[in-house]
Amino acid sequence: MNIDNKYLDKLVFDRKFDELLDAFNKVNDESLLFYKVIGYLGKGDYKNVLETIENNKAVLVKYEPVKTIKLHVKTLVYMDQFTKAFKALDYYKNLPYISQEVEETFQELDKFIESEEDAKKVADEELSLEELNKILEESTDIIELYKAYSFTEKYEFKDYKESIKKTLINDKLPQELRSVALAITIDNKCEEELDFLSIEGLIKVKPNGLIPPHQTPRFKTIYKFIEDLSENDFTVKKNALNIFNLYNLISFPRNDELDEKDIAEACLYLSKKYMANNEVKVSDKINEIASKIEKIIS
Repeated sequence: MNIDNKYLDKLVFDRKFDELLDAFNKVNDESLLFYKVIGYLGKGDYKNVLETIENNKAVLVKYEPVKTIKLHVKTLVYMDQFTKAFKALDYYKNLPYISQEVEETFQELDKFIESEEDAKKVADEELSLEELNKILEESTDIIELYKAYSFTEKYEFKDYKESIKKTLINDKLPQELRSVALAITIDNKCEEELDFLSIEGLIKVKPNGLIPPHQTPRFKTIYKFIEDLSENDFTVKKNALNIFNLYNLISFPRNDELDEKDIAEACLYLSKKYMANNEVKVSDKINEIASKIEKIIS
């Protein structure tokens, strides 16, 4: 079995967190360690989320600084461990400068801990149906929502359908979170025509007629093009696939009607661009497609 970020992304999208953890154990690539954290998060295993982060902070901060810092601190807050949350945040603040985004994350988390210390206590056990519906209807927090998504399989779809319909049109959520919510309706073979807030605006969708974005023939073709055109440069390929996976998820269920090879070349160009390779040259056509992709994923 070829285990790479495409396969791991698909397991995340399908919410197969036990399989994700099993798959990660077969991969010898420290840059993919955050998938292990996601696996435990999806299972609601917050003890192992914290243990994995705390035992591998240097590696996780190297590859996923903002996600790691936010997840570490917010998980401690959700477990009502506010003192540890402040200490964890102080640890990250004392690291050498990483980026402006990380500095802004520190400010955001300072306010978050303070505002949540007396009020916000998220149970680290199972979500009740009432809690699940409340999160689907009201939350904009990525950790809360992924936790809620992981618990949808424990309840009948009909019991949270109206709530997830609100998630599908919540304009305060990142597009990828709405897309994962749509995938849940696909998994449940929902026959009702639903409203979905896509990147092109509000559209009507019939989930039982859709194929998840990581399973379409088009996805597989573009993925193969990226592999073939990467010239055995693992880092360039990995970054290009990450760019494409995010673009593909955010664009779902829209078909951009662009040439599949052109999309692959544009993702590879962006991968090299982000690695500060200023010598890479592409045609105006590829540059234009890359700009469109960059605008969507940014």
